[in-house]
Amino acid sequence: MPADAIELSEVAVALYVETGGSVSFVSVRGMTRTVELADKGWLLCGVRAVMATGTTATGLHAVVTG
Repeated sequence: MPADAIELSEVAVALYVETGGSVSFVSVRGMTRTVELADKGWLLCGVRAVMATGTTATGLHAVVTG
């Protein structure tokens, strides 16, 4: 999922991380942020893109509304 030049096809309302680390992302408001998440952690935030640069967490899953 992480890619520096590609936005998600839908805005995610949350991200789930299997293996913790840094997650760099672009919020729904267009702000680029980096947060640290633990193993099996959740990021509850509108996400437009997950950046490859700066992201060390793995096993990311985007939660979208249908």
